Amino acid sequence: MLLSILPLAAYVLLLLAFVSHIQREMLHDQLKSQMEEASERVQRLIDQEFAYLSGIAVSQTLDAADLEGFRTAAELAWKERPSVYTIILNDRDQQLLNLRLGQGRKPSIWETESLTRVWETGRPTVGDLANGMFAIRVPVLRGGNVRYVLSEVLSPRILNDLLREIAAKGWLAALVDRRMTIVARSENADRYVGSSPTPDIVQNIRAGRTGLETVVTKDGIPAYSLTMPLEDTGWHLVIGIPQSMADASYRSMRWLLLGGGGVLVLLIAFGLWVGWRNVRSMESATENLSADLADAHRESDEKSALLAMVSHELRTPLTGIIGLSELLTNSYLDDQQKELVTRQRSAGRMLMGIVNDILDYSKIQANGIELESIDFDVLAILEQSMALVRPMADAKGLALAIGQSSGAVRWLRGDPTRLQQVINNFLSNAVKFTTNGEVRLSMGQERDGEGRILLKVAVRDTGIGIAPDQQERLFNRFAQANPAIAREYGGTGLGLSISKLLAERMGGRVGFESVAGQGSTFWLAIPFDEAEEPAGSPVAATASASEEEGPKERILLVEDDGVGRFLTQTILQRSGYRVVAALDGREAIETIQRHDFDLVLMDTHMPVMNGIEATRAIRALGGAYARVPIWALTGSTFQSDIEDCLSAGMDGHLAKPFLPKELLSTVKHGLEKRHAPESAGKPSLIDRGMQDAMVSSIGQEKVDELQSLFLDWLKSARAAFPAADTDPDALFEESHRLIGSAGMFGYARIVEAARALCHACRSGDAALVAREHVRLLAEMDAVRETRDVMPAS
Repeated sequence: MLLSILPLAAYVLLLLAFVSHIQREMLHDQLKSQMEEASERVQRLIDQEFAYLSGIAVSQTLDAADLEGFRTAAELAWKERPSVYTIILNDRDQQLLNLRLGQGRKPSIWETESLTRVWETGRPTVGDLANGMFAIRVPVLRGGNVRYVLSEVLSPRILNDLLREIAAKGWLAALVDRRMTIVARSENADRYVGSSPTPDIVQNIRAGRTGLETVVTKDGIPAYSLTMPLEDTGWHLVIGIPQSMADASYRSMRWLLLGGGGVLVLLIAFGLWVGWRNVRSMESATENLSADLADAHRESDEKSALLAMVSHELRTPLTGIIGLSELLTNSYLDDQQKELVTRQRSAGRMLMGIVNDILDYSKIQANGIELESIDFDVLAILEQSMALVRPMADAKGLALAIGQSSGAVRWLRGDPTRLQQVINNFLSNAVKFTTNGEVRLSMGQERDGEGRILLKVAVRDTGIGIAPDQQERLFNRFAQANPAIAREYGGTGLGLSISKLLAERMGGRVGFESVAGQGSTFWLAIPFDEAEEPAGSPVAATASASEEEGPKERILLVEDDGVGRFLTQTILQRSGYRVVAALDGREAIETIQRHDFDLVLMDTHMPVMNGIEATRAIRALGGAYARVPIWALTGSTFQSDIEDCLSAGMDGHLAKPFLPKELLSTVKHGLEKRHAPESAGKPSLIDRGMQDAMVSSIGQEKVDELQSLFLDWLKSARAAFPAADTDPDALFEESHRLIGSAGMFGYARIVEAARALCHACRSGDAALVAREHVRLLAEMDAVRETRDVMPAS
């Protein structure tokens, strides 16, 4: 009998312990939720008071030690704040100003610990309760040091009001300062504010216990309580619920659990066991999947790195092969030599096409293709595509024809480069697989349901056609109709796959119709927005740069590859540019400091110092060096590599291999960009949301007055701002001071630049410090010059 009762008793004890645990957890969660809400309200109030004092602290009268002028500014602010008892200004020796009591007199609410903390740490702080008041203090920094301490004295009533919502629920809440004094209370505040909390609460605070505890309140009420420190104040928030209220709230739940008996508990236990088994199974599967995913990411990264390396290593010699062939074609050669050079150039271009296909497919699969959205002439795109395949068609005796529907819209908005890439692929395939007859390019248009132009382009040929059993796999990657065609005509089998992916990326589709032995028709349908025809169009054909009177700009070419350097230098010099060559990044930095250049062409992969490092070093020189256009010459077309170039301070990039006209076009664009006026499309100097919040707090008139004071202070701060080679700690302090003052008025660009300079000072990178120093001064100048003051609402 006894043996049968023991398991039952153990079960009852286990059930009671489980119910008690659930109840405590629910109580803990409820108290924690209420505590977080109350803590946020108190912290938000303190932050508002810090911001308010910081706004007064930027008064320029403090720089001139003009106490009367500062008194006037402070009194204006004080009158708008009925909750503030007084505003006090101290230096290290004495009290300089007390708006309520006058100069030199110490009020009865004085406490020195928080004042001492501000002098020692240079950080804002909250004082403890003294004679029914408490102080909020901020440092006034000058030259990186604390020059004054500005304080405001508040009544605890403002904090009592924040805790009333908790009292309305029948709960208890209290704020306790460093001296273990109650600063605010949710109820009976007049009786208990200024007294000490109960010993058990004091013990919990000193021991750092934040869990659920059983206490007796100062009203003699048993309660459950939770304690939490308030960030950056040294105060603690205590919230409790009377035990009677807690027991009443959870009595029904407790009886439900107990009354359910063993069946309910057993079911829960069984469910927990099954859940645990499932969780363990899922965790094991997740671990396996995570390991597989990590391996896949690593393999993908390795493949991307390999493709980037192969891209650069192949494109660099290809640039030399194709470029030198172009130069030799226009030189004095006999017929046999010209034929050999022509064949060499064709082989180089074929190899370039294979490399481009592989890299394009890789970039599309990795979402590395970013589409442009610019205005373009669709008829010009079609004519250019036909011109590209005309030499191959003429060599085979094929007729080329182009047609379009009447009333077609010529100017569209989208990505013309990717559109032309798809059309070129269709045309080159048509000419490649057609022995006799013609290749016809046609265009039609219609408007879709959204009012956009649905562009339809079709390429029809009279070539070999495609057998029905081979058509399904035609748009698959690395696929051609059959191995015999691959051996005869060559190619990677990626062209149509790339065309399909590009068309889908632009929101369109592709397709084809074909009969074996009778030819094929490949088509695309892509929606575009209609664009306005620019003034002066159609654009007249422009002569090549080599046929025009050559410009005289000086260009610095930084290239370690001898063939590429010779080719690029020859093309530029034939076009009239003056070119100076450097073999690596370090030599480029030395050269650019000895001579003035209008443009820099910078290879990215070089020994000694690569192009990314050299560009950062040049930008860090400041002045004209920060504005000279720098364009990357790189064999990599991966988006991450291009972003690295732009983030280092480059203005753009030109991918290798490039044609002479592409190089000259890039140089011309870079030179034009240098002389063009700066765009007016920069982000606004001011964060309107921040200023709207200030207006709602203290009013438009006060914001305008304080902002005017800030702009005057910014002028003097800019004039006295330390040089880039100043001690990093001092430069950090000056930059950090700008973050609070400029951020309060919404000057987000100054805040961003100041934070970047603070980070640079801590990094120990002198070049980074110099660059961010130039950026911060430029943002300060922009604000001073525009005086971008918020308009009256």
